[in-house]
Amino acid sequence: VLAAAVVGGGLQLLQVLGGLDRIDVDGVARDVATAPLLALAAVAVGLGLVVVAGLAVVAYLVSYWGFSLRRSGASWHLVRGLLTTRETSLDDARLHGVTLTEPVGLRLAGGAGLSAIVTGLRGEGGAASALLTPPAPYAVVAATAAAVVGDAEPVTGPLVPHGPQATRRAWVRACAPALVLAGLVVAGVLADLPGTSSWLLPLVPVLLVGGALLGRDRARSLGHALTARHLVARRGSVVRRRDVLAREAVIGWTLRATWLQRRAGLCSLVATTAGGRQSVVVADVPRALAVRLAASARPGLLEQFLLVDESHG
Repeated sequence: VLAAAVVGGGLQLLQVLGGLDRIDVDGVARDVATAPLLALAAVAVGLGLVVVAGLAVVAYLVSYWGFSLRRSGASWHLVRGLLTTRETSLDDARLHGVTLTEPVGLRLAGGAGLSAIVTGLRGEGGAASALLTPPAPYAVVAATAAAVVGDAEPVTGPLVPHGPQATRRAWVRACAPALVLAGLVVAGVLADLPGTSSWLLPLVPVLLVGGALLGRDRARSLGHALTARHLVARRGSVVRRRDVLAREAVIGWTLRATWLQRRAGLCSLVATTAGGRQSVVVADVPRALAVRLAASARPGLLEQFLLVDESHG
């Protein structure tokens, strides 16, 4: 929408300046109609990337101009913005952890973002108020996260993998849609269905390779850790998230398992908290490991249910 607005505004400016009258619209239309489809697609994608990249840079500068984060007493004070300056103070008593977010595009550029798991910021503007760093180099984000939580281990330390069943499930969830789409493309071309042609066949290896890369990355992203003060959970591929939650902020546990997870002996361990998105998910973890993790992270919340379960066999 922003790109269309820029193009429309540029055309109006040309018309006002008289430049639009000197453009041979009919000639341009003929050239476009006779140009190869792949060339047109490449030009359109290239122009789109240039426009979107330019708009993204402008939006970044407007949103995060003069960004600063500093410690002031028992709170963190944040200031940012060019046209509208936003100031936010996050009290230590309400700040229960951080979330490192790595979208795939930002991750390829060696960057990440950081937000706070904090109570009292729900509703309109809550997500923006919980921001601790804008998209920035990963080293800067990791150092900021370590300073906020007071420990570098949960931010950069190693994670416990979830085992072969979780790895297999990650591969299946990524590759199955790619296989289905590739099969539909091949079937459509072979059956000569309307809207399909042989030029779609190169999409098949792209889909298969993309599914394999996504599955590999998703499997490698899965993991958790339990430090002296924090529960750490990482998951995701297109958007990888690493949640670092203070153990004392956990107010309840939920063990959730779909039918496919139960067949694989897995479940999702959900740590309920009053801050941020209200929960931190340890995804696709073996059931026995999930129970041990919950009992160790917040002793006293789970034992009564374990006793009831044992009494019923």
